[in-house]
Amino acid sequence: MSKVMGRPVIFNDEKLEQLEKYMIMGPKLKNTAWFFRCSETTIEDTIRKHYDLTFREFREQRAEPIRDSLQKKAYQMAMQGNATMLIFALKNRCGWSDKQEVNSTVNTPNININYKVVDNGTNEEPTGNEAESNPSVSDGDHR
Repeated sequence: MSKVMGRPVIFNDEKLEQLEKYMIMGPKLKNTAWFFRCSETTIEDTIRKHYDLTFREFREQRAEPIRDSLQKKAYQMAMQGNATMLIFALKNRCGWSDKQEVNSTVNTPNININYKVVDNGTNEEPTGNEAESNPSVSDGDHR
């Protein structure tokens, strides 16, 4: 909660009209208090006193006409052939989506590799002959 020191802000008719217009943008309580240079509590109390609404209810009520106007304008633009707006409208109003869901199952065979380490007592790598004679590889499909 923001604390503003000094004389409390009095919301006269002019300030209330300004508050109503400001709410069209759908601001947060914190931003509204900053704009009117008062505390959040002052904003909430003023709205409750003059409109018998919570801040949220008041904001939603005041922002509804602008949302309606924007929706109408978007519809007009889409119907006039604005491809971007048409795609936007289809995605938001008709459930269209850019993503494609692909379900696939890949069956891979199990591969077992069996090997034997040969230690000839010299701490050296096994020679090619020893390495070739010891490992056995199977594809794992033998059941």
